[in-house]
Amino acid sequence: MTFGSRLRKLRISAGMTQAQFADMIKLSTTNVSKYETGVLEPNLDTVVLICKLFSVSADYLLGINNESQYPQIQSDERFDKKLESFFHLSEDSQENRVTVGKKTVR
Repeated sequence: MTFGSRLRKLRISAGMTQAQFADMIKLSTTNVSKYETGVLEPNLDTVVLICKLFSVSADYLLGINNESQYPQIQSDERFDKKLESFFHLSEDSQENRVTVGKKTVR
C-alpha cells in the first residue's frame, strides 16, 4: 500500500472530505488529491503533521511497516477530541503556527 492510499484510507475512516482535510492542515485540495494519487509527495513537516493528526507512525504512513502502532480513529467524536488535544491554533495567525502539545510549529 502506498503513502497516498494510506492517507486516503485514514482520511475516509475519519469521515473527512479532501476539502475538510486540506483546510485542517492548511493545504490546497489539489495538493491533497495529488498526495492521494501519488503525483506529489509531502514534505517532512506535513508527514509529521499527518501522523500526529491520525495517531499513526511515520513507518505506517510511509509504507515501511503495515502496523500503525497507534489506535485508529473510530468515530468523528473521538477524532474531534483528538484534534482538540493536539492542535490549537495560536493567536499569531499571520505566521500559521500550530501548537502541538507544548511545542509550537509552523
